Amino acid sequence: MTPAPVTLGAVMTCPVDPSWIDYNGHLRDAYYGLVFSLAVDGLMDIIGIDAAYRAETGGTLYVVEDHRFYLREVTAEATLRVETTVVDFDAKRLHVVQTLYAGDDPEPAALSEGLHVHVLQRPTPRVTEMPATMRATLATLVSAPPDRRAGPIGIRRKTP
Repeated sequence: MTPAPVTLGAVMTCPVDPSWIDYNGHLRDAYYGLVFSLAVDGLMDIIGIDAAYRAETGGTLYVVEDHRFYLREVTAEATLRVETTVVDFDAKRLHVVQTLYAGDDPEPAALSEGLHVHVLQRPTPRVTEMPATMRATLATLVSAPPDRRAGPIGIRRKTP
């Protein structure tokens, strides 16, 4: 039996901005990325990469890879909620799976799976280890990934 994923709850909620709606009447794909990115900011605050840390050290997270899986259309009247699951980390990297929900629908509207690195931006950006306090916080958050993940991209072929 696989343990249930431990999410950080609603790391971020926001209404859909009407300018995010495309000619088909639903959320433009680029704005899913914006919403997932804003939710990573919430995660950064939780683990200690907050405004004060960024100002003092120049430290932050850079996304180096992400995959999205669009499951349902999102319309203009929806309020979005992103739940984040930390599935792995090491001294320099963080692997998260994010689930986006629209309105009261219990089924996910989209998934994002990302790999982030800790970067000190001064004097020039370079990947460095996260402070031990951040790694200790991450150790309390790490969890089994949700059953459904964004994962690798490829064309699935049916076998004859």
